[in-house]
Amino acid sequence: MNRYFNALAIAYLLGLLLWLLGRTLWFDQFWLLALLNTHAFFLLLPLGLFLPYALWQKHWWLLAGFAIPSIFALHWFAPLFLPQAIAPVSPSSDATTLRLMSFNLLWDNEDYDAIAQAIQTDNPDVIGFQELRPEHLSALQTQLAPDYPYSIVHPTPDFHTVGVLSRFPLTEVQTLANPPIERGLQMQLQLPGRSLRLLITHLAPNNMFHFKPAEWIPLTRQRYSQRQAQVEVIQALVESSPAPVVMLCDCNMSDTSQTYEQLRRVLQDSFYEVGWGLGHTLLQRGSLPVQRVDFVWYRDPKAPIDKPSQSRLRSIKAEVGSAGASDHLPVFADLSLDP
Repeated sequence: MNRYFNALAIAYLLGLLLWLLGRTLWFDQFWLLALLNTHAFFLLLPLGLFLPYALWQKHWWLLAGFAIPSIFALHWFAPLFLPQAIAPVSPSSDATTLRLMSFNLLWDNEDYDAIAQAIQTDNPDVIGFQELRPEHLSALQTQLAPDYPYSIVHPTPDFHTVGVLSRFPLTEVQTLANPPIERGLQMQLQLPGRSLRLLITHLAPNNMFHFKPAEWIPLTRQRYSQRQAQVEVIQALVESSPAPVVMLCDCNMSDTSQTYEQLRRVLQDSFYEVGWGLGHTLLQRGSLPVQRVDFVWYRDPKAPIDKPSQSRLRSIKAEVGSAGASDHLPVFADLSLDP
């Protein structure tokens, strides 16, 4: 039995090393690598079985080999489990504290009581929606009035889109460039005595496997290429904004993909900075969280991205919200904006 398990462990290790070498050399340049990088969390999960086995059997050579993927796993996921109390962020006395939520409703979800309950439980000031239909917004405005007097919906002919409900006025509303961003809005969020640039986006989906097998590879190439182009547009928008920026996004990317790394060059991931746990928001079979694809991003363009302490805009809390009968859990963040 040990012989067969040893062979399985060696095959798994070689597969991991080959994938990590390809990732290091090319990242997401090829569709198969992009797909593997997106699901890195699940590729690394068996380490929890093979590492104790190698230790128990005293296979030091196998342990040495597994050290390489273990370093990658710790680099990616260990920071999510560090207590945020180590470096708590407290807003200044004259700061505006704002709670923002990103929520993919699921286009055919009509359980408005559950959606409204999820929103009321976490009580955000602004909600950016994905997979929103006009009837969704009308029903939610009825349920939640008068708490959210301001609303915007992307004027798209598609059967679902993006939109926003807000306690604060929304001005200078524009759609993002299409192509490549099919569903995206930018606007000015007018807060008492200050304002910030708000983006609501829904990037290219990962539903290739809902199609016929013959379409999987071309669709995977097309979706990853489109998402790459979308991220480049967002990078340019953020870098050109003189005002602080917040983006509420179903980005359809995991935090081990190339596009995530690109966004982190210009934006800060609120959950990664002050959240705790894996933060998975995408649900399978209605209840099993499997990936973190929903984000509250932010950036003060006047502060270096690697020196958040100098930023006027800071994240002080981030959590995954309550279920709302969707295949996504909402994610929200409390941001502090100094004058």
